[in-house]
Amino acid sequence: MTQFQFECPHCRECTTVDAGVRDLLLEGGCIACGKAVHESAFRRPVRMHQD
Repeated sequence: MTQFQFECPHCRECTTVDAGVRDLLLEGGCIACGKAVHESAFRRPVRMHQD
């Protein structure tokens, strides 16, 4: 599953999210502060290791 590192440019909330949550954040804004976020708030995908 593709993961993205998210950091809100306004409140600095950081978390790792999947593609679905990424889309929700882009559409509705940061869950912590409610401000709009853009593509630049997401770093390149992080690969999750499965054992």
